[in-house]
Amino acid sequence: MRSITTLGVALLVVGGLLFAASSGAFDSLDADREVGIETTDDERALLSLDIPERIELADGTLVCEGFFCYRGYRQYDVEIVTITDRTAPPPLVVGEGDVSLEVESGDNPTLEEWNVTTVDGGYVVAGQIRCDAPFGAQQPANTELTFDIETGDGEITISLDRRIAIQCA
Repeated sequence: MRSITTLGVALLVVGGLLFAASSGAFDSLDADREVGIETTDDERALLSLDIPERIELADGTLVCEGFFCYRGYRQYDVEIVTITDRTAPPPLVVGEGDVSLEVESGDNPTLEEWNVTTVDGGYVVAGQIRCDAPFGAQQPANTELTFDIETGDGEITISLDRRIAIQCA
C-alpha cells in the first residue's frame, strides 16, 4: 500500500506542476511599443486657442463724464482669444454660452463687456477693457483674466481654461 500512496502523491505533485505551468499561448503579453500622453501644440489640437500671454494697454480712448474727467477712464477694444476648430466634421459651434470670461477681483482694470463672433470659419472673443484714468492720466494696474470654454458635438466634449495677464500701463 505504500507504493500506491507514493505513486498517488507523485501524480498529485506532477499534476499540480502541470496545472501551474502554462502552455505558453496566452500567459504573457509583451509588446515592443511605448505609449506617451502629452499636450499637443496648437497646430494639432482639436480646439486651437490663440491667446496672448499679456494684454498691455497704453493708448486707449479717454472718456469723460460731463465737462470733467474726474471719473474718467481709458477704454480699449481688444481681441482676447481666437478659437480655431480642428475637429472632424460636423464643426463645433461656439457661442457666448460656451465661453466664460472673468476678471480677478479688483476695480482696475475691468472687463466691461465681451462677445463671440464668427470670423473666417473660426471664432473671436473680443471685449472692452477699462483702465481708470482720473484727471486724464491712466493709472497703472495689473489683473488677471480667466478664460474658460466648454463645447462639444455630442460625441466629444472639449473643456479648457486659460489665464491672461492684463496691464494698464
